[in-house]
Amino acid sequence: MTEAQPSLTSGTPIDIDRHRSAAGIVGINGQWGTRLSRDAVISRASEYYKVPEDELRKKDLGFDCIYQTDPKLDHDAAIADEIDAAVTVGNEVIEEREWEKPDVGGVIVASGMPGINGTTSIPNFAREIADRLGLKSDIPTLNVFAACNSPAYGLAAAHERKAFQGRRILQVNLEGMTRYTNDPKRADITSYRAFSNSVSITGYVSLVETEIRHHKHEITPDENGVLSAKMTYKDKTRPITDPKDSNQYWQVDPESDTEMVIMAEPPEGYDIWMDGLATFRFFGRNSGPFLMRELKAYMDAHPGKQLPPIFAHNPSLPVFDLFVRDLKRNEIAAPMPFLAWDGNSSAATLGKVLHRGFDYHEGNVKDVTEPGKSIIIFAFGAGGSQEFAELVFLDPNLNRERLAA
Repeated sequence: MTEAQPSLTSGTPIDIDRHRSAAGIVGINGQWGTRLSRDAVISRASEYYKVPEDELRKKDLGFDCIYQTDPKLDHDAAIADEIDAAVTVGNEVIEEREWEKPDVGGVIVASGMPGINGTTSIPNFAREIADRLGLKSDIPTLNVFAACNSPAYGLAAAHERKAFQGRRILQVNLEGMTRYTNDPKRADITSYRAFSNSVSITGYVSLVETEIRHHKHEITPDENGVLSAKMTYKDKTRPITDPKDSNQYWQVDPESDTEMVIMAEPPEGYDIWMDGLATFRFFGRNSGPFLMRELKAYMDAHPGKQLPPIFAHNPSLPVFDLFVRDLKRNEIAAPMPFLAWDGNSSAATLGKVLHRGFDYHEGNVKDVTEPGKSIIIFAFGAGGSQEFAELVFLDPNLNRERLAA
């Protein structure tokens, strides 16, 4: 008898893949909506944008499929599916970890363009999801709204901020991107082909099972707006008075436990807009040198150490290959796999890649999540924020004293 495909409350199908690290960390991914093959996406894009299919096939983005919200759903229904996906996968992570809900000590939500029904102020998405999961009302929460870089920043925060240290953390990386790209009149062709719906949730205990070292956070503002989107969180943010001051592009709203990057506004009539070639160059000229600089600093600090594998944000294969070529050109022998075959889901993608990395084996890279091993995290996103960090896996039996009460 064939097992029925899981679905959300609305009936929307969701595909789930489950992963567990050697130290017991659980990572579960969920992709919801209609699964469209690469050929189906190309066919639709060709029809909508009047571009020959052969031309689109030459510009391979590296994805086998995307998961698309039903275009017939209204915006509120699409958001309801998104939150339901987070709750569905969040409950699975709690169960897989064999945690009791009162023991969950913090929720971090990473999202690029969060949406909560009827909300115009900056949404406390983490509190909303914590409440839906039935967690304690007084646990610390953090929202990171920094596009594709959100999960890396959130992961570092869970280890570096006292409120989260030693606690059982649910990190919810969530993005229903296709509620913005379903209407081809309001999205560019690259965004239509690349973006997908995903949630990736990690259940871990910061400083007990994992530790962050060599963390670097940097912002190179996208002054020309080559990758822009309507922000769902901008109404309370301060205006950019000095475009050359990168610090102004990273803002904090303590009322909603939120930190966010200020992105460029898309052209009139668009929800999301990307100049494909200019975006490619932007990340190549900024994130590529950032990765090389931090890797070299890491190697200088660890002379003779074999480099751990790099788990990077997977925006598309052409952009990803830029960094692979940089590694080869600089003779840096660190494997960096492309694992987002089901589309780029902005803030959910890095978490998805990291979870699949728990099972990653290639050449001399085995059991990367055993205690004492580490990986490099590298992420970057719209708005120009980027992150580099070493994530070290610990033996939880040796760090029980760090567990928060």
